[in-house]
Amino acid sequence: MDICTIQIDHLLQGNQIFLPLSLKKELIQYTCTVKLGQKQAHASVQYKQNLSNEIVISQPLADDLRLPENRVKLQFYVNKGTLIFGPVVMIWTDVPFKKGLDPFYIFCKEMITVGQKNGIFTYVQVKNYPKGWLWNGDRWKETAALPEPDVIYNRIHSRKYENTSAFAALKSKWEDAIIFNDHFLNKWSIYELLFTDGQV
Repeated sequence: MDICTIQIDHLLQGNQIFLPLSLKKELIQYTCTVKLGQKQAHASVQYKQNLSNEIVISQPLADDLRLPENRVKLQFYVNKGTLIFGPVVMIWTDVPFKKGLDPFYIFCKEMITVGQKNGIFTYVQVKNYPKGWLWNGDRWKETAALPEPDVIYNRIHSRKYENTSAFAALKSKWEDAIIFNDHFLNKWSIYELLFTDGQV
């Protein structure tokens, strides 16, 4: 898997994408499906000799993929004619955003920074809030246009909320994503798991 920088070109029309010539062997065709998280779009493809680790996309394609930032570094690979970017990780929490000063948001900033270095698009989504939060290197940025995640890191702190129908509805909406910490553990279930393990 390689890492590229996505350059959004506002002058390009329609869903256009310019790829390095080296990818022509894998894609061949001049149209392809482009996927970021759970969002995908069709794009017309052109190849350029002078692109190495940069991929240029039009603003309409960025909008379709819900890519909110220019010059984002992303992992990418080709699978059966589909150009796949990501993964996309959402940190989901009920901790209110207060200028990112909470220790939890310091942790989130570190997680996002590591993701950026490794081509993983990571953001924070607060429960019942329509916009998410990105860390862009020197400040937090609030945006509504975010890709649907491949991976959800559940950091909800309420056991009571976990047992609601609202939480169950969200989990069913996220059925195509991998969820870490999808429920709280209790002492009895941990005991039962450990009791059946002969090495413990």
